[in-house]
Amino acid sequence: MKYIFFNKKFLFVIGLGLMLGSCSKSYLDINSNPNQSTDENITPELIFPQAAEAVGSIQGVGPWGFLDGWLGYFASNGDFARDQQTTSYNIDFSFSNGAWSTYYDALFDLHQVKTKALVKGDTALAGASMILSAKLWQELVDAFGNVPYSDAFSVDKNPRPTYDDAKTIYNSLQLSLDTAIQYMKTIPPAGFYFPTADIVNHGDQSKWMRFANILKLRMLLRQSEVSGFDPSSELTKINNTTNGGLPGVGDSFSENPGYQNDVNKQNPTFATLGYNSAASPAKQNTSTGLNNYILGVLYSGTSTVSSPDFIDPRTYRFWQTVSGGFYGNNYGDDAGNSYSGASTSYFGPGLIGDPNNSGIYTAGASQDQWILPDYESLFMESEAAERGWIEGDAQSLFESAITQSFIFLKVPDANNAALSYIENTFFANWQQWQEYKGSTVEDMADLIAIQKYISNCGIDPFESWSDERRLHMLELLADPNTPIGIPINEYSDYISANPSKISSTIPIRLLYPQTEYTTNSTNVKAQGTIDQFSSKIFWMP
Repeated sequence: MKYIFFNKKFLFVIGLGLMLGSCSKSYLDINSNPNQSTDENITPELIFPQAAEAVGSIQGVGPWGFLDGWLGYFASNGDFARDQQTTSYNIDFSFSNGAWSTYYDALFDLHQVKTKALVKGDTALAGASMILSAKLWQELVDAFGNVPYSDAFSVDKNPRPTYDDAKTIYNSLQLSLDTAIQYMKTIPPAGFYFPTADIVNHGDQSKWMRFANILKLRMLLRQSEVSGFDPSSELTKINNTTNGGLPGVGDSFSENPGYQNDVNKQNPTFATLGYNSAASPAKQNTSTGLNNYILGVLYSGTSTVSSPDFIDPRTYRFWQTVSGGFYGNNYGDDAGNSYSGASTSYFGPGLIGDPNNSGIYTAGASQDQWILPDYESLFMESEAAERGWIEGDAQSLFESAITQSFIFLKVPDANNAALSYIENTFFANWQQWQEYKGSTVEDMADLIAIQKYISNCGIDPFESWSDERRLHMLELLADPNTPIGIPINEYSDYISANPSKISSTIPIRLLYPQTEYTTNSTNVKAQGTIDQFSSKIFWMP
C-alpha cells in the first residue's frame, strides 16, 4: 500500500538522519547541522499547515472530480472524447488508487501532528489534527466501507494492516471528536505556536469545537435511515453547550497558507477550474463545463411552473455566460452532439473568484479554500432540527442556509435575492413543499437535501453523493410530472448518456484500489467480493 511505503520511507529518513547525527558528534565532535531533517526538528507546527492544506485540496475538486459528472454538475465539452470509464460507470480496481493514497497520505501527516503535539503537551494542535482526521476518515468509510484504521500507521507492528468494520470506525471517530473537544477547552501555554500554525481557524479554539460538533452531527445524519438507529447518546454531547455548540451563520471552515496567482501557489479550486498564471491567462480546464442537468434544476422550480424566464440567481455565480446565455452538455454524450469548449459555459466567479477590471479572473487564485461552508452546516442542522435531534426551527435554519449559499457565492444583494428566490421557487418554499409533497420528516429531509444539492454545485459533490445514496432526492428532481420536475424534453437526466453504460444508476461506492490487492492482498480479500452497485455502505437504506 502506498501509505505503508510512505511511512517506511519517512521513518527510514528520520532514522538515517538520527544515526548520522549521532555518529558525527561522537566521531568528529562537531556541532549538529540545524538544516538537517531529524525527528526533533520536524515539529508538529511545521507539519500541520501542509496537512491542513491537503484537506483543503481534497475539497477543492481533488480526487472527487468524477462525482461532479455523476451527479449532474459538470459534463465533458464536445471537442473532447468522453471518458469511457467514468461515463459508463464501469470502474475498475485502479480507478480509486488516487483517492485512497491522497487520503492516507494526508491522514498520516495528521497522525504525526497529533502524536508529536501530545508529546509536547500542545493539546490544541493535537485536537485540530484529530478533527481534520475525523472528516477524512468518515469520507473514506463513506466511499469504501471497511478500511484500515486502528493499525493504519502502526508500521513497525503491522506493515499490512487489517481492515476495521465501518460502523466501528464511525463510533471510534465520535469518541475521538469528544477527546478533541476536551483538548480545545485548554488554552496552550506560552511558547506554543498553535495560532500561528493554524491556517484553518487561526487559533480560535471555540470555532474548532463547533467544527467537531458538526462532524459528529454529519455522521449521525448519515445513519438516519438505518432501522433502529438511536443517536440520543451522541446528541446529548452535541447539545451540551459547554462543548461549544454547532456552527452558525458565518462559521465557514476554510484554509489558506498564502495562496497567490503564481505557478503551484494558486488556490486548489482555482488551479483546477480557473485560469493559469501566465501573462495572458488561459483556462485550466478546457475539457469540462456546464452539465444540462444542473442547468435544468437552476431553471426549474418556480411556484407557478410556467415562468421560463426565471432562473436561480446563483446560476450567474456558478457559471459564466456565453453570448448572453448559459449552454451546457449532457454527461456521457457523444462528442459530436455536444457544444465545444468555446461554446459551453465555463466555471463562474462564485467558484473561481470575481474578475478584475480587465475582465480576467484572478482573484480566486488567492482566495481561501473551503473545507466546510457555513451553509452546508446550516442545512445539516435544519434536517437535525426537523428530526427533533437539536433545538431550533428547521424552516428558519433551512432559509438561513439558502441565504448563506447566496452570500457564499457573492450573489449581488444576496439577502434580498435569496428572499425572492425562497418566495418564488417551489423547492425552496417550505409551505408550498408541505402542501404538495407532505410534511413528514422524510418529506422535509428531501427538500433540505435538494437545496443542499443545488448549493453544492462544484463545491462539495461528495456530500451530494452521500445524500443521494441516503435519501434519493435526485429522483424527485428528475420527475417531469411534478411541480419540481426538470423539463426533461429540454434538459438531460443526470444519468450518463453513454450508450455503453453498464447501469442506469450511479455507483454507490468505490472498489478497493489495485494497490491494496498488490501489497495488502490477504486483508483486502477478506472483505469479500465488492460490487460498485450493490455492496452498500453500512448506513445506506
